Amino acid sequence: MELKPCPFCGVAPILSQDYFGRYDVRCLNTGCEIMPSTRVYDKAEDAAEAWNRRAEQPRRIDGQPAGITAEQFDSIYEEAD
Repeated sequence: MELKPCPFCGVAPILSQDYFGRYDVRCLNTGCEIMPSTRVYDKAEDAAEAWNRRAEQPRRIDGQPAGITAEQFDSIYEEAD
C-alpha cells in the first residue's frame, strides 16, 4: 500500500501497528516541524486512506487564487477605520 510523503516535510511516513492491532500513519522525521499522524484505525487500509487524503487545492480564476489579495484586504481594513 502506497503512502504519500509527509505534506509538511516531504519525508516518507510509516504505517505502524500498536499492541492492540490498530493502525496509524505518522511522520517520524524529527526535523519536521509538525510531525503529523492519523488517528488510530482498525484496518491498515483505512489509516493509509486517511493519510493520503489531502485538502483540495485553492480555486483559481485566470491563474490567480480566488478571493482577495493581501493588499485588497489591507485597503478594506484601512477604509473601515
